[in-house]
Amino acid sequence: VNPAGTARESREGMTMKRNMRAVSLGMTAALALTAFGGTAAFGQDEAGECVATTADENLAIVEAYVTAADSNDAELLEQQLHDSFTDNQFRYGLETDETTNADEIALLQAMHELYPQHQNVIDELYAFDDKVLLVATMVVDEHTLTEDGGVAMLDASAEMPIMGLYTIECGQIIAGHTVTDIAALFGGLGVPVPPQM
Repeated sequence: VNPAGTARESREGMTMKRNMRAVSLGMTAALALTAFGGTAAFGQDEAGECVATTADENLAIVEAYVTAADSNDAELLEQQLHDSFTDNQFRYGLETDETTNADEIALLQAMHELYPQHQNVIDELYAFDDKVLLVATMVVDEHTLTEDGGVAMLDASAEMPIMGLYTIECGQIIAGHTVTDIAALFGGLGVPVPPQM
């Protein structure tokens, strides 16, 4: 059952383990969307005025955001994020900027330095009013990690479940709240979670 009204199907080729996790997270996603509620999302017309965006348009915005993250595309990332975008992501000691997306671009680049071959696989997307909920898996392949904080990362493959709730305003993401299982990522790599995380 999808009370959110609009959802995108999982990509082909998911493992049964990931598929089962997506079902579980998908149920949580539906409950989260219902609990948070929402208002109509708006894009911008030629005059720069906000106009209502559809659920499919909001899903496309979040999909483009994930694509930008995967491809290290700062320009595409900038297009999807409102200048006052805020989130709760761990920032690896990087400064925050509440008036531009320079901090988000710096975080994007830092992630690609740490995990240059990682991929965020979209398992499920749900849209309700101005909210989009993403259920995804960050896949880190072998030989991708460098030293971080003096801890030598081992050559290994690992996956990290991700759930993100995004708010759309004027055709851009204005806020995000992400929950990740960082212990699953580092556990899969066979290294301890750094204390600062």
